[in-house]
Amino acid sequence: MFDTYITVTGVALNAPERRTTKTNQLVASFRVASHPRRFDKNAGEWVDAPSLRIRVTCWRRLADHVAASVNTGDPVVVHGRISTRDWVNEQGEPRISYELEAVSVGHDLNRGLTTFTKARPEPAGAVVEEPDDGSVALPGRDEYALLDTGPETADAMAILAEAGLTVPEPGEEDEVDEDEVSAQAGRGRRRARQPVPA
Repeated sequence: MFDTYITVTGVALNAPERRTTKTNQLVASFRVASHPRRFDKNAGEWVDAPSLRIRVTCWRRLADHVAASVNTGDPVVVHGRISTRDWVNEQGEPRISYELEAVSVGHDLNRGLTTFTKARPEPAGAVVEEPDDGSVALPGRDEYALLDTGPETADAMAILAEAGLTVPEPGEEDEVDEDEVSAQAGRGRRRARQPVPA
């Protein structure tokens, strides 16, 4: 309820380290250093301001994506919940460290370019083969149907075919028999008849 969220802009000091907890949760952690600069009016030049080093922890899907995307030295922007951890070193001296549980992590585009690849979750139980020519094999068909309208349409057609619904070929129009639809309305399913050749 009283969590404190901050955004840190800095540089990744190390590549994220992935591990799995005892409860089988994926976690990745890395350190971020922020080195701000300020203009000193007396000296008339830019000088280094006090720096910040903070440990960033990412969980689950974010951990997987961060481990695959962030490298040592990458400029990053991290937003998340900050907390402190008290501990005692080997000499018995009390220490405190800051930890940031990340909600989102991204590259700082002020300092470079990046390419984004959207992660698409795999539908449960659906297997779609992708041949080299870019077409998609739909269940129940012997040939590949070439889909030129993008991956979203390919996914939708594969799901329809898996459910046993008719997937028309490009250019075909479904002709619906109104009497047949009325007879099957009680079952909540609408079936389409194949067009009759002229």
